[in-house]
Amino acid sequence: MAKKNEARSQEVEAKEQEAKAQEEALTQEKQSEARSKAAQERKEAQEGSFFTQDVENENVKLSESEKAALEVAQGEVGGEVKYKLKDPETSYSDPDFTLAGDQEKPLPEDPSTELIARIRSGFIVKA
Repeated sequence: MAKKNEARSQEVEAKEQEAKAQEEALTQEKQSEARSKAAQERKEAQEGSFFTQDVENENVKLSESEKAALEVAQGEVGGEVKYKLKDPETSYSDPDFTLAGDQEKPLPEDPSTELIARIRSGFIVKA
């Protein structure tokens, strides 16, 4: 009788270990599926980004600061155009371009995205 109980106990233990292994495999599979789904969603989000979509903007009205930023981003600004801070009490600095107080300067040949954003927001304006 003791041998039967021991055999049953081992059988139950083996089934419990098998169930646990199956549960772990399912958990790993779900995690893998979740990672794949997240990667796919990131890819779709990047593809749907306004930076990658081709759209026609014929009737869009831009403010003066947005027009200036667009000119800068498209490289249409010559070296003769100078920029200054809208508020001379402030300052701006990045590796290629620095403005302080009433200082006026032409933009660097390849302005940073941060500099373009500052022009677009009106923080930096044409002199």
